[in-house]
Amino acid sequence: MSNNYLFYRCYPDRGMASEGEPGLLAAKEVVRAVCDAGFQRNGTSMKSLPSSPHCYYQFVKPPLDGMFMLWAVKKTDKTTLNILVDTRLHPSFVMIENNPEWKEETKEVVDTLERMINNGAAPYNWHVKLRKYQAEYTQHLDLFVSALAYLGELEYMTAKHNGYNLTGLIAKTDCQPINQETVEELKPLFYNNEPNVRRFLREIIGMSPNNITDLVNLWVKKEQISNFGTSRKGTLWKILHKAGLYSRTRQNWCRRVF
Repeated sequence: MSNNYLFYRCYPDRGMASEGEPGLLAAKEVVRAVCDAGFQRNGTSMKSLPSSPHCYYQFVKPPLDGMFMLWAVKKTDKTTLNILVDTRLHPSFVMIENNPEWKEETKEVVDTLERMINNGAAPYNWHVKLRKYQAEYTQHLDLFVSALAYLGELEYMTAKHNGYNLTGLIAKTDCQPINQETVEELKPLFYNNEPNVRRFLREIIGMSPNNITDLVNLWVKKEQISNFGTSRKGTLWKILHKAGLYSRTRQNWCRRVF
């Protein structure tokens, strides 16, 4: 049967250099640039990437459309763990095989992957954090299916109605649960679209305050968040601040939200 996967997202924060300095990559480009450079430099050579106490790491196959497949290889028995870095969305996704035999090493794999990405991102003045993400099997379905095909997992999937039965491929995580009271408070600001509220809340878990306000500006521009009156300036800040999702002051919020 097919493996299931833990999901993480790569949240980039700008380093010391000022925004707009020549030569810096945009946030949405940096993870792909780092992974692409790593593959060009190392190919699929064993032990060519930095190792961790219990594992070696290597690219498994050439990248495809911004997807990069790696293995973590145990030094003791040479068993492997699938890793996918998918840069087609921003923030980028990371999928790591949820294998009970790797329970002790999985955190090590995540920490090492974060360190490898940051080593490559440093020259571009970016710092990247990996944060657990509770994926929904209906979200970005077409991208998820193509990612599974790239990993070689697609042949295990079972057709069901007009889509796929993917629930078994997504591992449960201990991510912060979504509070229904927060959802209800936010719904009027999202034109009463509850799925969008839930998607927004999942997107911002683990994000830096500046990335959260950037996302708010994007959703306002796309008319997914209301710009009526003080909704996005005051009410949205108040709800997120109370829920512990945005830690900075309203003054900081208003300086960044258009």
